[in-house]
Amino acid sequence: MKAKSGRRVFLVGRDLLGRTPISKPFVGLTDADSIRKALRDGSSDSSWIAGDEASLDQLIRTAVATGRPRHCVGRLAVLKRPRPESLAPAQSLFDLVLANGKWLPDQELLDALGATRRQDLIIGGLVDPGTETVTLYRGDLRPLAVPFSLFPVSATGASPDFRRFKPIDYGHAVRFGAYESAVDAILYNADPDFRRREKAKRRDADQGLGPALRRLRLQRGLRPSDFGPVSERTIHRIESGRIRSPRVGTLEAIAARLGVEAGEIETF
Repeated sequence: MKAKSGRRVFLVGRDLLGRTPISKPFVGLTDADSIRKALRDGSSDSSWIAGDEASLDQLIRTAVATGRPRHCVGRLAVLKRPRPESLAPAQSLFDLVLANGKWLPDQELLDALGATRRQDLIIGGLVDPGTETVTLYRGDLRPLAVPFSLFPVSATGASPDFRRFKPIDYGHAVRFGAYESAVDAILYNADPDFRRREKAKRRDADQGLGPALRRLRLQRGLRPSDFGPVSERTIHRIESGRIRSPRVGTLEAIAARLGVEAGEIETF
């Protein structure tokens, strides 16, 4: 998938770089010089991924020595559990630090981080039984906290086992033991911005002759077979979008049955 122009994802440390192929938008950082350059080039939209504790230590050591006291280099994710003492300086340097979570496998993680709509994918997360919440880490490294109640018993009777959380399917789903939930469904319920975007997409997809014909036909209480001499198959093909510009005679026959002018159908 093509990455957004100008967006950078900095991968810190040989541990992560040695196991994954690197290409745009990713920038591999293996020493202090490359980290210093990245700190100069980074922005609030940058994502930083530290593969292990040694990588995080090197990043913090270089950043502090370089003198970056302001929150201006983006968000940081630490894939392996860091020392508690290292989180304080990391939080002073980055807008947001995600740590102590469960993550996608390396290659799936990189695919999600490089996706055009990475904010709509889940790359990791953390479960807290005390507050009965799941904090999900999105592909742009923004967290989203959702309640356990967002995951009801499925139609097949499966219940979520929150002790066995795992992001799967390149960030498109999450698993709680034998229970799975699509990320789109989670975001639709928990993120108003995502819900607005999805509704707008659905409205756009619902434009044109086909959807308008279906709405008007249903309003009139007609079946696809009620438009003779136009065949039921033709009605289905128009409504599904496979026929976008029917013949003038066909359209006039459909309009007559609906009781409207041919040019009015798309207004419904």
